[in-house]
Amino acid sequence: SPSVICYDTTNFYTYIEEPTRSELAHTCHSKASKHHLKHVGLLMAVEQSHGIPLISRVYRANSHDSKLFSFVLADLIMTLKQLCGADSDLVLVFDKGNNSQENFTSLRGKVSWIGALVPSQYEDLLELELSVYQGKWKEAQYYRCTRQIMGMECVVVLTFSLARKRKQEHSLRRGIEKLKREICKKWASYKNVPKEISPGIRTLQKKSAYGTCVQLSVRDNKPHFIEKEAEIAERKKRFGKNLIFSNLLNAETGYLIDTYREKNIIEDDFHLLKDPLLIRFHPIRHWTDSKIRAYAFCCVVSMILVRVMQWKTEQAGYPMS
Repeated sequence: SPSVICYDTTNFYTYIEEPTRSELAHTCHSKASKHHLKHVGLLMAVEQSHGIPLISRVYRANSHDSKLFSFVLADLIMTLKQLCGADSDLVLVFDKGNNSQENFTSLRGKVSWIGALVPSQYEDLLELELSVYQGKWKEAQYYRCTRQIMGMECVVVLTFSLARKRKQEHSLRRGIEKLKREICKKWASYKNVPKEISPGIRTLQKKSAYGTCVQLSVRDNKPHFIEKEAEIAERKKRFGKNLIFSNLLNAETGYLIDTYREKNIIEDDFHLLKDPLLIRFHPIRHWTDSKIRAYAFCCVVSMILVRVMQWKTEQAGYPMS
């Protein structure tokens, strides 16, 4: 079977303040929701069966995923071929943030891949009724077709999971209620009651992923919320659905679905790196790029040792979490 390699990126916060001597540390969208702090990015490629890191590199945290992927792609493929063998049958799995015409042009003829598409860009597929879906794999229903995407013929698999839909609906409701609480808390902090929605609250609403779901006004000297049913309904249309695509035109649908889902192994690695009781990558307490790179190297080596120990215990018949 082909060697499946999962690629993804994350970031780690620091307490570096201006003036800074680091070119790596920048503010960005924080995975830890600490957007006011400077972060350092880390990309990794791990083998899928055991989550053992094969490649890692730190980078400027404010770099766009697709441009970063394009920058490291040649080195990534060359290194993977050296590690796995020049004639090895590699499958690279990555998420939708890395999609670009340039990247897929670079991948053509060099490695097989499985990725994801942005569902909102394929409304015709999202509008399909469940009755026209062609089959079921485990708990998910699926619809399969072929399409020209970024100049390539690809197999596209649209999946629907009822459990995923319910989870996303719960997250949406929880997110809206959290935004309301934050706005009310901000409102209560004002010494003088505003007569209209303040710029600070508008900024709070704008920064929230759920801000467009709520219309704000002032009523009886309090913030008044009206939920935008049309926006909420539009979001719910995509709930439970995922679009997977690949250049493996003859691959089984179940293989494509499972292989893409199992890329979560790299997310598990990131959680271990951030675990305060295990490796504790962040906060990074170094201030220069050379020290940050050395620290990142030590953390990833620790991750490798953890994964190898887990592999060895499994081989010995002692499965452990």
